[in-house]
Amino acid sequence: MPERTEWGRRRPRRHCVVRASSQAWRAVVSKSSTSVTCLWLSTSRGTITLGVLAGYLRHVENLGLLYFDGDIDLNTPATTHSGIFDSMGMAHMIGEGADALSHIGPRFPLMREDHIVLFGFDPLEVEPWQWEALEQRQMLRFPVTSFDGQPTEVARSALSQLEQRAEIVLVHFDVDAIDSADFPHHNEGQSLSEALECFRIFCSSPKCGGLELTEVNPDHDVDGSMVPTFTRLLVKALTEAPASSS
Repeated sequence: MPERTEWGRRRPRRHCVVRASSQAWRAVVSKSSTSVTCLWLSTSRGTITLGVLAGYLRHVENLGLLYFDGDIDLNTPATTHSGIFDSMGMAHMIGEGADALSHIGPRFPLMREDHIVLFGFDPLEVEPWQWEALEQRQMLRFPVTSFDGQPTEVARSALSQLEQRAEIVLVHFDVDAIDSADFPHHNEGQSLSEALECFRIFCSSPKCGGLELTEVNPDHDVDGSMVPTFTRLLVKALTEAPASSS
């Protein structure tokens, strides 16, 4: 059995991660098109995102990624001994890490850096070497500490910049971008209401072609109330128009 780590997260073998990403890739290729918005749910994060991106790139070349996540996931097998591939998703998207994952899609690297927005991440989760690496990259960066009490305005700005560059936008939403006081994990972040309002803005974009929701783990829902509440609020966010900016 895979070894369990923080919050019960499993440390899977590499071939299992590659297989899961490949399955996601084939599912997107067979079922989606640029005119259909698809919803993908996963208890993991960056690894499934690789497969979803690879599938979308079969339909649209000029793809943008709105990476709404509490982490930036730039680890590689060379920079960490944890064996947690979920923390390596972004690295593989931009051509680093294990060849079997970084070469999973129809092109290499999978994503153009200037077509990626890192939104809502907790700077305390970023190692010094990762900050140095980010300075050499072209990804747009909006850490949670930059919101200055106006998260929705920052969300609109981030989305607008990505819309100017991409034909279709895929939204990756990891619930660890929500503050642990509202959603149990290990990051500091936005309140649940603020995060879902930003999420609503992203999904209301006419260029939004898909949504991937990750790290919703029922194992963390001690009394069984968290997942139903989150699901209800998520549906509301997806079905109601965002509040207009003032």
